[in-house]
Amino acid sequence: MLKIDLQKKLWHFDLQIRFDVDPGQVMVLWGPSGAGKTTVLECISGLRLPDQGQIELDRQIFFSSSRKINLPARERRIGYLFQNYALFPHMTVAENIEFGLQYHRDQNDRAENWSEEMMQAFGIKHLVDRYPYQLSGGEQQRAALARAMAVKPGLLLLDEPFSSLDHQTRLDLRALLKDVKKKWKIPIILVTHDLEDAQALGDFVINIHNGKIKLFHETS
Repeated sequence: MLKIDLQKKLWHFDLQIRFDVDPGQVMVLWGPSGAGKTTVLECISGLRLPDQGQIELDRQIFFSSSRKINLPARERRIGYLFQNYALFPHMTVAENIEFGLQYHRDQNDRAENWSEEMMQAFGIKHLVDRYPYQLSGGEQQRAALARAMAVKPGLLLLDEPFSSLDHQTRLDLRALLKDVKKKWKIPIILVTHDLEDAQALGDFVINIHNGKIKLFHETS
């Protein structure tokens, strides 16, 4: 289980968020731009330091202000799909996916085989030698998602993953994310300002406004 309890003072408001996510569940952080949604992901991933609180996944503490714990981002084993996908433009699809594995090679794992499995799972094996500029938006998103999952994460963070995609590609990738949820059974946090995406993918939806939870509801 993922347990989040964090506070972060921002220039325009104080972020105060608390929620839990079980394995195999999708928690949606929904709300307008500038509400604090991405900041929550950055604090969870270790890219930004909260002021107070605790972040815990499966009894491993990533951050605790009271116990003075702050694990580096590379040690949290979190898959993060950024809004702009953040693929390295000078690397091929295969090289992008394999890049993160250098920090997460398990002694008994074959990283190369796992990388190939991810490319197969996300339908991009035929694109391994292409560069990001040679891919469509949907293909870039699939490559970025394969890279995020290649580290065998215990948690997946998705920041506005469909914001620049056409309607059909959006539907296709919603289905792909549902497969990820079913197959890997890890907690997933999805940030979006699109209510349709929130209702289609989330088990629970949190409406965030000015850094605070204004509404929490179950979608099913």
